[in-house]
Amino acid sequence: MGDEENSTKFARVVRDCAKTSSVAVENVEKFLAALKNTGKELEGISLLDVKNREMISYMAELSLLMSHISCGKSISEHPAVFRASKHRTILERIRPIEQKMKSQIDRLTQGIHNGELKAPPRARPDQMEFDDDSESEEDEVGEEEEEKKTKKYVPPKMMAVRYEEEDNEKETKAVERAKRRALQSSLVQELRQQKRADGKYEADKERERFEEDHFVRLRMSKAEKKRERLQNRDNAIDDLFNFGNYMMRDESGEALSNNKKRKASRTGGPRGKKSRFDRKKSQKLKAKSKVLLEEHFGKTVSLVAAALLRESGPLPAIMFRLRGAVKLNAVWLKKILPIPDVRKSLAILNQHSVVDFKIDSTMRINYSIDRNAILAFSKAPRCCLIAKTLYGGLAEAICEELFSYGRLTCSDTIRKVALRLEQPLADVKEKFCRLAEAQFIAKCPQVVSTLKGCPQFETSYDPFIMPDVILQASSSCAEESRKRKAPSPEGDEGIYWRLNWLRFDRYIRDEMTLELLVPKGSSLERTSRSLTQTIRSLLKTNEVRAAPVATINSAPISLFDMMRCVKENELDIERPDVEKALRILVDESRGVVRKSGDSGGGLFVIDFERAIEQICQFHIESLIREQLESRAVRIFRLLQQRGHLEEDQIEKLTMMSGKETRELLYAMLEEGYISTKPIGRTNDFAPSRTFVLYYVDLPQTVRGLVEYTCKMLRNIIVRRSFEVKEHRQLTDRQVKMESIMETINADEALDEETKKQQMAEVEEMYLSSADRVTLERYRRAQTALNAAETECERALFAFRLFLEFSLRKC
Repeated sequence: MGDEENSTKFARVVRDCAKTSSVAVENVEKFLAALKNTGKELEGISLLDVKNREMISYMAELSLLMSHISCGKSISEHPAVFRASKHRTILERIRPIEQKMKSQIDRLTQGIHNGELKAPPRARPDQMEFDDDSESEEDEVGEEEEEKKTKKYVPPKMMAVRYEEEDNEKETKAVERAKRRALQSSLVQELRQQKRADGKYEADKERERFEEDHFVRLRMSKAEKKRERLQNRDNAIDDLFNFGNYMMRDESGEALSNNKKRKASRTGGPRGKKSRFDRKKSQKLKAKSKVLLEEHFGKTVSLVAAALLRESGPLPAIMFRLRGAVKLNAVWLKKILPIPDVRKSLAILNQHSVVDFKIDSTMRINYSIDRNAILAFSKAPRCCLIAKTLYGGLAEAICEELFSYGRLTCSDTIRKVALRLEQPLADVKEKFCRLAEAQFIAKCPQVVSTLKGCPQFETSYDPFIMPDVILQASSSCAEESRKRKAPSPEGDEGIYWRLNWLRFDRYIRDEMTLELLVPKGSSLERTSRSLTQTIRSLLKTNEVRAAPVATINSAPISLFDMMRCVKENELDIERPDVEKALRILVDESRGVVRKSGDSGGGLFVIDFERAIEQICQFHIESLIREQLESRAVRIFRLLQQRGHLEEDQIEKLTMMSGKETRELLYAMLEEGYISTKPIGRTNDFAPSRTFVLYYVDLPQTVRGLVEYTCKMLRNIIVRRSFEVKEHRQLTDRQVKMESIMETINADEALDEETKKQQMAEVEEMYLSSADRVTLERYRRAQTALNAAETECERALFAFRLFLEFSLRKC
């Protein structure tokens, strides 16, 4: 029964195969006849022709395979299987193209069936791109003749693509833009200018009152006259061009188009005239300097220094400026600084080498201020840490005493450190000599004479030689000197010492170079150690040759000198390791370490300019990555490598979309990381005939970062002072509690249990659990602020050093 059913099914299948095979044979013959009649197409191979050919071949191969299967043969290794798979793959690849052209094919087939074409086929831009060939039929003959010639490449036209953006993101961006416009409103700025104008009128009234009271006419200097003339001119120009646009000003109150459409020339203008950017940067430096001095010396000294930061001058001019400043200050409104306080403030600033004085041609003593000396106060903790790392705790204490007092004699410094740390004088003296030998401390020039009450200092002297006689007074005399003057002298009176900030700057520069060449956390410990020791030997050999901090290149250093330095400083590295490390540094330091000769085992040079430039570039890239994203860093590096590029070129080279490229470029341009240069094809600079090139001006970017860093440091110092003032009562109670607990702990009449009980009661009495939590939070905040200040100071030092290098190039 089963055999009959199988034979019946097999007969039915054979009949179906024979029927379909005959139909297929007829179709194949028709296709072959159509293909034979089809000529060569000038426009290329037709899509339908390709599909017909492949379909015929595919059906032929299937027929062959079916015949083999009907005969009972195996087709597992038959070559027709591969050929059929090939034709099927081509057909599958053609299917998406046919799907895109479905509308045109349907219209053509419909027109053929109906006998006429109702409408010409219309291209669909959202599915296919067609060449924009709109030539008439009369030119087809000419095109056939020119077909064999070389044609000019015509890029395809850009199609409009719909950008699907979420509505919430649009609303968020609109709200942010509205907030920025509201914060940058010139209405608020006009109120600020009115406030400043009221202050100016008050200063003018105060000036007139001073002249009437003292029967003297105060003359304006040339700088003041020029400043007033420029201010009046700027106000008049702003009034002329103010058309009521209240939403197009930045935080400084200046129009957004003033300094973004046209870049000011560096070499243009009269000599000595600062650009607007330089004036703004100097204002940030003044604000930071004032906050630093107020933190270290108080309000009075900071007001005197602020008067000198505006302009140098004699004591009467300083008094006049201070009187106007104090009268306009909200805190000191009803108090005028007396002359003794001003003189005392000048003496304090001179003691710390911040203020200098000299006598002019009119025999008046003019006071001037050194901004670099003020900015050095913020790196004092790091300098003390450097001294402690190199020479121990006694050297750190010596640096602390010299920084606290500004300048001291050698004998006073040694006695103060020995008394504070309870160390012998000989040990402290040895550390003092080592610091002087390493040039971390320096002597101040001695007074040789006086001229009209102004001291005259010696000009030729060695600032690093120790005095011949020190510590001559006995310890008993030193104890009596607390109450009265010691009768016997020390032997070095009049020879004062101070911290040598330039030497610390050189050490910090070398330390930053070492961190650049050998980053922390290196994977190969042995190689990292040999590289570190080799760079240290290079830097220590270069320390012997005293040079300014902004030296572009070090002097050539031979391998023999390096090995001698290795033995003297016990760096524990062999010569083969040094040679291997030098080869690695020359190849992979990106130009920081170069080989300049072969004498003496090889001459090597350290390029400090290249090192500081790479450090600044790392800071800038880190800021760009934090503020924007990593793709903006890609654009920044591309502009640094290629120079001036257009927006389309940047888009192609970075392989990003046009929208993303424009957004990142405009954001970087707004932050000041890149600059633009308009190039006009004509002299009128019309927008249609002008193209804009983007480029990186690294010195200009670093100047902006100097301004931001100064502002950040000022905010850190102000916040730290506020925290100290806010938690003053808690810290005072803690100090008092610790003193009582030390007294209890030192009492020998009490046993251990009684001591613990009393100490717990005192702690609970002075500080509750909430107070202890607040105090711990305050300590963590102070630690974070101090760490942030240290890092900002390092970055600011690198930025300022880079600017010094760039100025030396000009």
